[in-house]
Amino acid sequence: MPDGQAAALQGVRYQQGRYRTEKLLGGTRDCKACPMKPQCAPKKKCKSITRTIYDEPYLRAYARQHSERGRQMKRLRKSTVEPVFGSLTQFYGLRKIGVLGKAGAHKVMLMAAIAFNLKKYLKKGGRRPSIGIFKAT
Repeated sequence: MPDGQAAALQGVRYQQGRYRTEKLLGGTRDCKACPMKPQCAPKKKCKSITRTIYDEPYLRAYARQHSERGRQMKRLRKSTVEPVFGSLTQFYGLRKIGVLGKAGAHKVMLMAAIAFNLKKYLKKGGRRPSIGIFKAT
């Protein structure tokens, strides 16, 4: 808006199945007197800005992720956590979870994580279980 003026809130719109948005509208009188009007809103009476109502938390999260600490955490996550999720989705059948409910999904995720960790343990030279454990008595 011209000279740092705040735009007036026209209203909050709720879209079903999507996010809520708010529409900010500059005053027609303010926009008409503004020297930036031809570039800002050439074919409209005034400038309108539509943004999500979650804009402030989004901007805080964006700033946190792009800080030095955020970039450092991203590098760490890329080397530790992300490859595991990639392996689980690509090779352990977790692209889709074929059970209902959180409890079932939790069980499937636990089983895949156990399989992944066991395979990693054995690959690094962990002690293999003796055959006697698996024999029926």
